[in-house]
Amino acid sequence: SAVLIVTEPTVSGKHDMERVVQLAQHFKVPAMLCVNKFDLNLDVTRDFELFAKEKGLAFLGCVPFDPIFTEAMVQSQTVLEYGNGSKAGKAVKGIWNYLSKELFL
Repeated sequence: SAVLIVTEPTVSGKHDMERVVQLAQHFKVPAMLCVNKFDLNLDVTRDFELFAKEKGLAFLGCVPFDPIFTEAMVQSQTVLEYGNGSKAGKAVKGIWNYLSKELFL
């Protein structure tokens, strides 16, 4: 019923994001966007936010680069189980809350 595009602020991330947006628009499926590792390139992240606005996509938020994802994986846990209070964990939780509101309106 919807597409969640998770991209990273890179040239290939931009290209792939644009292709998925075109595909979603072609099939008339609502698309939403979030940026993973947003803090690796803040300028590109801002460009992605503007792109989302121009294309009418819901921008759900950004997740910072954080080694806690790898640490959680090694412990066979999600980032919310392992580091719910971390910046990354809070970002994921915030995106999930926003996503839930978008899907169940």
